[in-house]
Amino acid sequence: MDYKAIYYYSTNSQIFYIDDENDELKIIDKLKSNWAENKYHSFRMFEDYENTHLDLIRFKNDFNKWVDEIKTVKIQVGRKKKYYYLNYKKYFNHNDAVYYYFTSKLCKDKLELFDSVSEEEFYIFDRCLNSGLICLNLDYKKKPTQCYGYDFSRYYTNLLLSLKIPMSRGKKTKINNLDFDNLDFGIYRVKIEYTNKDFTNIFNFSKENHYTSSTLYYLNKIKEKYGLKLTLLTDDDFDYNALIYDKKDLLLGKTLFNDWFKSLEKIREQYPKNRLVKHMMSSLWGTLCSYKKEYIFEDDVENYDISFLDDDEKSEYKILKHIDNRYKIVKSSNAYNYGLARLKPFLTAFGRLKIMKFIHSCDIEKHLIRIHTDGLVFNKPIDFEKLNLDYYPKPEDKTTGIINYHNALYGFHLCQKCNKEFRFKDFKCHQC
Repeated sequence: MDYKAIYYYSTNSQIFYIDDENDELKIIDKLKSNWAENKYHSFRMFEDYENTHLDLIRFKNDFNKWVDEIKTVKIQVGRKKKYYYLNYKKYFNHNDAVYYYFTSKLCKDKLELFDSVSEEEFYIFDRCLNSGLICLNLDYKKKPTQCYGYDFSRYYTNLLLSLKIPMSRGKKTKINNLDFDNLDFGIYRVKIEYTNKDFTNIFNFSKENHYTSSTLYYLNKIKEKYGLKLTLLTDDDFDYNALIYDKKDLLLGKTLFNDWFKSLEKIREQYPKNRLVKHMMSSLWGTLCSYKKEYIFEDDVENYDISFLDDDEKSEYKILKHIDNRYKIVKSSNAYNYGLARLKPFLTAFGRLKIMKFIHSCDIEKHLIRIHTDGLVFNKPIDFEKLNLDYYPKPEDKTTGIINYHNALYGFHLCQKCNKEFRFKDFKCHQC
C-alpha cells in the first residue's frame, strides 16, 4: 500500500511542510494542526537539517531513500518461518514508528505485566538525575588541546538488553541505616562527599541526593580511591529516604528488547547509514519514558491545582514548560504514556555507571579529558581493539582535533592558521 506523507519543521506557532505530490512549501497554524482534516502521515525533519525549504526537500528525498532501503530487508515474524517487509511510511509519525514497531516484536502480555507509574514514583523519578554522564577534567578547561574522541555505537540500545526493570510500583519507606554492600533494588536519598577532585571527572551529582542502588553499591566499592563518604539522609525534608522494589518484580531487559534489537540490527548491518533505523533504535527509551502531555492556556491556570515540575509541593498537575501563551502540563497521577517509563531513572543511572566502570576497567582515567553520555575524549589515542573487549567505543571525528573546551557541554575546534574557534560542522568547511 502507498501512504501519502508530509515532511515538516515547526516554529512556536507555525508548521512548514511539503508533501509527496510536490515540493511546494505550505504553512499551517500550529493550533489548527490537530483538526481531523489535517491528519496526515507526518514526519518531522531531523534536527541536523536546517529549517529551510531547501533542506526540507533534501530531508524528504533522504527519507524516501531510507524507506526504500528498509523495504528490501526481510523481517521474521516471531519464531515462525514467515517474513514481511517493513514500510516506515505506514506509521503516522516517528514516535508511532518507534513504539509500534517495538510492540510488534513483543508478546502483548509482557507489556501488561507493568503497572502504571504511580504519583509518588513520578515525583521521586523527577528528583533523580535523568541524563547521561557529562564531565570535564577542569585541567583542560579553556586550554586548547589535541583531543582524541571516541563514541559507543547504539549505547542506550545495548543498555536496554542488560537493564533490570521493575514491573510493579515501588514502596516508599523511611529507614534508619543502610548496608551499602547489600542494597535492595531501588532509589535512596544519600549525601555523597569526596576528597579527591578527580571524582568529578567521572561522576555527576543529583541535586536532590537521589541515587539508584546500583550506583551506590559501586561507589561504596571505590570509596577509598576518591575519599568518598556516603550518608543516608534521615531528615524531614521528605517523608521517605528510600523507594524499594521487590526483587521478584524485576524483569531483565533482554526479555523485552532482544527480538526488537535483532530485527533492527539486521537492517542496520545492510544499511549502516540509514537514519530511520538509527532513529528507531536510539529513540525507543525516550519514547517509552515520554510524558502524557496536555496543553492549557495561561488564562486557564487558575482553574487547576498546579505547580511547576521542579517545585517540591504536590499538586494534581505539574507544569513541564511555558510556551508563548500556553503551558505544557502532565497529570501527576498519570504522568507517563507507558508503564515501561519506570525504566527512566534506572536506565540513565545505569548508563552513567557503565561509563565509569569502563574507564576504571581499562585504566584510562589519567588520559581522560571529557565525557558526554556515550562519547569519551582523551589526550592521547587509545587502542581499544588491543584490549580484547566485546563492546568498546570507536574513533569519532567531531571530538578529535585541537579543541578548546569552554565547559563540559561546549567545545570548539581551533583553526591553527587563523586562531578562530568553530563548531565541528562549520570547522569542516572552514577556509582561511
